[in-house]
Amino acid sequence: MNYAAAILAGGEGSRFGADKAMADLGGKPMIAHVVKAFGGAVRIAVVGNARAATLLAAADLCDPADAVRGPLAGVLAGLEWAEALGA
Repeated sequence: MNYAAAILAGGEGSRFGADKAMADLGGKPMIAHVVKAFGGAVRIAVVGNARAATLLAAADLCDPADAVRGPLAGVLAGLEWAEALGA
């Protein structure tokens, strides 16, 4: 089965105190573990985190639209990305 994965990695991390996607987990950034879990995906997008998308050179970067604010902005950006792929 072919599928695309949009990883929601935005947010300020104010309660966490750091960028959660880049936090060290077993010697690797957390985002690397998430990408590994989606190993069968034909395309991967990182939503809302340019630093994480740069680290994962094979991933697309999706930025939520400024017109939409809040936690659902990332979901909408991921869905629009998937729709553009024909998924």
